[in-house]
Amino acid sequence: MDLLSINGPIFLVIGAGFLAVRTGYVPAGGLRTLGDVVIRVALPALILASFVRSPLAEIIRPDYVAGYALGSLAAFALALLVSRRGFGLPLDRAAVLGLGVAASNSGFMGYPVAQGIFGAPAAGLFLAQCMIVENLLILPLGTSLQGGGTAGSILRATVAGMVRNPIVIALIAGLALSAARVPLPGEVLGALDLLRQISAPLALFVLGGTLAALPLAGMLGPGLAVTAGKLVLHPLLVFGAMTLVGADPGLRAAATLFAAMPMLTIFPILAQRTRAEGLAAAALVAATALSFVTLGFATRWLGLAG
Repeated sequence: MDLLSINGPIFLVIGAGFLAVRTGYVPAGGLRTLGDVVIRVALPALILASFVRSPLAEIIRPDYVAGYALGSLAAFALALLVSRRGFGLPLDRAAVLGLGVAASNSGFMGYPVAQGIFGAPAAGLFLAQCMIVENLLILPLGTSLQGGGTAGSILRATVAGMVRNPIVIALIAGLALSAARVPLPGEVLGALDLLRQISAPLALFVLGGTLAALPLAGMLGPGLAVTAGKLVLHPLLVFGAMTLVGADPGLRAAATLFAAMPMLTIFPILAQRTRAEGLAAAALVAATALSFVTLGFATRWLGLAG
């Protein structure tokens, strides 16, 4: 597995976004619109295209979903606790750090790495189950907590957000089509494939532009904490949770590998609501850079290195 060939293009696109905004070639004010395109159009297309091609029995493994969910929830809770008590952050910003620790870059980095180790069919199955946990549990939880409020209001906001969230809608639609074995016309699949291809580069471009437009001063402590939490704490907790639910070693290794990925490339976009884009962008760049080293350790520890 050549991690340089995977991460190299990521940094090149980030650099392109940075230079475009820093030189004024692309206005910094347009970043939010580009981010909306990623969340509302490109990522839903990615989810639909991935799910409609597989039968439901190959998408859902209860032990995998349970272990990955338990480990990710534990990582989110610990990040929230440290952010609140250690750094004194308000709940909305603490929730941003929780998302950074507990939500992996499964689609744009996890899948290519897993494909090189497990092969395309198995890697696709692992990706689908990670996206179920991230899009139906971790992301709704983190985004609802950014709004604050009581437990009841948070629950209502979570349910309402899931109903309106285009990513969740695409996930549910994909699962339904897979369960019903309803094939989509080739033209529709082709259109979905075209749209999903823009999600990763566009999100990375927005990340680079965010770095160029926002100061990063004063964010070293929280940024390093969320980076360490994502690359070390999350995979360790998922490994423990997969062991607890009795998952076989192959599933445990795959789930731990996905948890060891850097955070979502749209992490800074998700942080825009609390004006924490700079912190999120700094943490994402640091985590992606350090993952060259940490993924090497992870694959050897899990017995996956060839």
